Amino acid sequence: MKKMTYFLLFEQGDESARLDITSAKSLRQCRKCLTFACPLESTKIVLRYAPRGQLVTFIWDTNVTLISKVFSDAIKSALGGRWSDYLDTFDIAVAGEKSAEYVAIQCKNHLTVRGSENITYCKCSECGNVSYIGFGHRYLLDPIDVSIPVFESNAGWIVIRKDIMRLLEVDKSELAREELQIEQETRDGLPLNLHIFKV
Repeated sequence: MKKMTYFLLFEQGDESARLDITSAKSLRQCRKCLTFACPLESTKIVLRYAPRGQLVTFIWDTNVTLISKVFSDAIKSALGGRWSDYLDTFDIAVAGEKSAEYVAIQCKNHLTVRGSENITYCKCSECGNVSYIGFGHRYLLDPIDVSIPVFESNAGWIVIRKDIMRLLEVDKSELAREELQIEQETRDGLPLNLHIFKV
């Protein structure tokens, strides 16, 4: 059987969005890890700054991923009529005005992109937020339900199945991406099943 392949999509460059300071005061922020809890179903996201021209980015100090409206339209089109089975999008505001460029995305399935070196894996004892990021050789671990075409990973990271990637009608040169294979064994010295929890 041919191995299923996914792509990790992430931001180009080092810029990321920043919460509006006044708006952030209404959010619950962990005193220890400083992560803001932003439940998108009930939270109005207001930014003081958003980078220009990114297809995928994130909001600093949160677990919220942003995508451009161009990319939002493209991924919904690639997923077809069932896109709402896999993700939701939410309007955001920048400097008090509805953003014409970005929406927040929340995928209904999450997985962890594993790495082989420079691993950071930590759980906040205050809020329970669990973070993992790995570098070097990045990969996915079985078992994965390959019927699911799109997953969310870290803030600013979207994992998309190769066949859906081919259908994306965007300029792929504007997407930072990395091909991921599904592997059977870990390369980071951590358990196969990591419990990742995002506030």
